[in-house]
Amino acid sequence: MTRPGIILIRPGRFSVLLTFFLTFGLLSVIVTAGPASARSGTDTRLDSVVSSFLDEPSWAFANRPAEIQAHFSSPEGPMGYRTGTLTLKFHQRGSVPETIQLSEDTFDPRFWVTPRTTGMHYYTVTYSGDKYYKPFKKTFSFEVWTGPETRTFLKVSTKGPVTVSQPVKLTAHVTTRDGKPLTGYSDGPIVFYSNGEIIGEGTVVPGSRGWRAELTVDYLEVGRHNITAQHETFIRYPGRPSAAVRLDVTPAAKPLNVRASHTVSSPAPYQVDAVAMVQPRNGGRQPTGYVQFYSGDQKAGLPVRLSGGRATYSHWTSTEPGTYTFRATYLGDTKYAPARLPARTITMPGS
Repeated sequence: MTRPGIILIRPGRFSVLLTFFLTFGLLSVIVTAGPASARSGTDTRLDSVVSSFLDEPSWAFANRPAEIQAHFSSPEGPMGYRTGTLTLKFHQRGSVPETIQLSEDTFDPRFWVTPRTTGMHYYTVTYSGDKYYKPFKKTFSFEVWTGPETRTFLKVSTKGPVTVSQPVKLTAHVTTRDGKPLTGYSDGPIVFYSNGEIIGEGTVVPGSRGWRAELTVDYLEVGRHNITAQHETFIRYPGRPSAAVRLDVTPAAKPLNVRASHTVSSPAPYQVDAVAMVQPRNGGRQPTGYVQFYSGDQKAGLPVRLSGGRATYSHWTSTEPGTYTFRATYLGDTKYAPARLPARTITMPGS
């Protein structure tokens, strides 16, 4: 009796079909491959993760080289370093890809690109992969700012003379050298000067990225002031001070005299505390305004506002022993005349 017997065996990756032809006593073994996904195998290499950014504290400007840094943040493989290549393609017409051969001596690979225009720019970083790491490819972006050369414009709230202690608003605006808006962020304060001496740091106007600042001053002494503003860049935005704006400060029309005193004491080594008292000489309202303190002939900081007719300042002396002289001047207000206070000396023992 001829009856074929069929046994189907599936051991995993292969199916074995055993066909017995009993009549002829013939054993046929047919081997067929398993599913395609099984045939492809699994890539057991580690994932590659590459981050990239402009190297701090660098900013990118048109027609100036910008440094780009790449960093592998994936786990270290058995060798402790990566081989293969890392390529940067800058997406700018005419740009040629740059490739670095990786080895155990490669730490945080760096590339240089030179953008020709302002605005957003893109580049692609491609890692070839190696025996232990999979390939990686990602596109990054950075913005190219206007600048870096700057120009500063200054505006004063009044053109005519002002009486001492009356407030004056100063506004400074920083632009590119040709007067266009700066699209980046300021890297330093805008500082205001009178006759070359600092009179204060401006308060940044919200939303201006630091390129516009204001300062209200009511402590300018009687006399002529040539006011300027300067963007005090820390690194990247060089520029000259603004053109000077002249401002004349006058005393009160019919000023009254004050009665003033000035005392100094040393509560601690190298420290001298000065106290100025300013009172009306013949009754009337309490004097307002400011007192300018001096160490020797040099101004000690900015003027100090009177509070209840009193102003204080802490001087710091050298560690060398010696006798030091301190001065103070009342700047006056819309009713009272300026006044020089008595100079005081104090002997310090030094260290």
